[in-house]
Amino acid sequence: MYELTKIDRWFLEKMKNIIELQTRLEKLSPGELDQNILLEAKQTGFADKQIAACVKSTEGAIRDLRIEKGINNLLL
Repeated sequence: MYELTKIDRWFLEKMKNIIELQTRLEKLSPGELDQNILLEAKQTGFADKQIAACVKSTEGAIRDLRIEKGINNLLL
């Protein structure tokens, strides 16, 4: 990809990681979200709304689940 676009390799790798995480999230149901995947998604920059869209849930439900699992914005 770099050879075709000359887009910085670091940036391309970050984009690849985001796409791979989104794909993993899309394979999960809200009940399958555990603390590790939620933390990874938040640290990667996903908003609760984005996570909800991936797992076909609501932003509020994801926020509540995240708080229940002990992941809050102060940790990020």
